Amino acid sequence: MRIRVNALWSGWLGQMVRFGLTGALNTAFSYAVYTAGVKLGLYAPAAWAIGYALGMALSLTVNTRWTFRWKERLRGGQVAAFLLVNMVSLGASTGMVALLADHYRWNEQWAGLAAAPVSMAINFVGNRIFVYRAGGGARCSRG
Repeated sequence: MRIRVNALWSGWLGQMVRFGLTGALNTAFSYAVYTAGVKLGLYAPAAWAIGYALGMALSLTVNTRWTFRWKERLRGGQVAAFLLVNMVSLGASTGMVALLADHYRWNEQWAGLAAAPVSMAINFVGNRIFVYRAGGGARCSRG
């Protein structure tokens, strides 16, 4: 039983669970920055982008070391891929915040909460495929 649990935890399922926990931490941090920005009078999509950008640094560190257990220093191409994945995610989630808050007149906080799962899904898939690729051998524990 313990071997089976360890195998699941070290494979893609474990990565997804760790990514979800990391995402929850990152989302809480980014959302706190976003909420503070809105309370200070910032335009909701701008506040979202600022919170997201600050959360990216936290995400890169935790996902590299814990989620994907990357053993080596990230190369320039990996950092560029991380930034690209996050820019796609940021564009999609910021667009969703703008659509919900501006067009549909949702409360800004609800719009941010609705956009967060979209961002997390894009990030997990993009990071797993483009940043922490299979074939990394000992560099990344992949299932």
